[in-house]
Amino acid sequence: MIGILTYNAPHRKTYDVLCLLKTKAYQNVRVYATPLQYEKSFRPIYNHRPDTPPYIPDTASICAQFGYCYVEGKLSDWDIPEDEILLICGAGIIPEEFLRKHTIFNAHPGYLPYCRGLDAYKWAIYEDMPISVTTHLLGGVC
Repeated sequence: MIGILTYNAPHRKTYDVLCLLKTKAYQNVRVYATPLQYEKSFRPIYNHRPDTPPYIPDTASICAQFGYCYVEGKLSDWDIPEDEILLICGAGIIPEEFLRKHTIFNAHPGYLPYCRGLDAYKWAIYEDMPISVTTHLLGGVC
């Protein structure tokens, strides 16, 4: 079983990952969707984070089409098996207790620790930093 931590709204990274899993014939996928809480705290000089493209369906619809299990709520509400490998497609701050119990992988579009946060790829270009992708293990179970 592969678990996906993501948002309950249309989300590009989630869409891409679920489509790739489907094309690789993964069938046992469970998607854990939490509410998306993204608020801009400033007005950017230019719109570097455009709206989600209209062709990206909501996560529940993708799961229904692919036959993947979809559950919605809060991370603290779920009893996720400790042997289930989790991929992060979208998540807020994950509690340390949860991290200790699970094997969680994240692919980040930036060279960590130098380019962190949202839009790391774009900030790397803007700040003339190395362009890279970092895949890292969160948590303590392997």
